[in-house]
Amino acid sequence: MPGIPPSQSFTARYNRRVNKLLNDIRVSSPFDRNTPPVIISQLAEKAKTYKCIWDTGATNSVISQKVVDECGLMPIGMALVNSATEQKRCETFLVSIFLPNKVA
Repeated sequence: MPGIPPSQSFTARYNRRVNKLLNDIRVSSPFDRNTPPVIISQLAEKAKTYKCIWDTGATNSVISQKVVDECGLMPIGMALVNSATEQKRCETFLVSIFLPNKVA
């Protein structure tokens, strides 16, 4: 049907029941949403690969200090973060995350 963009969904399949969704993703410094697709594809190829655990109901993502250091990320602010055991202020970062199907 004309005018409907192709699906960009991502499906992970496992050969058994799992209690977490674990995949390789790629992370890089952020790009502008007006960046041409061919440039985004090149950025995806150069991005660093990490193991990712998904929280399908999350409104934000958490990255490790290793990701911050290896990607050369600079903080853009601070946020109050809650875990199961504590609440603390943490730096926030803007990143590009590429799914295994290269959707960013």
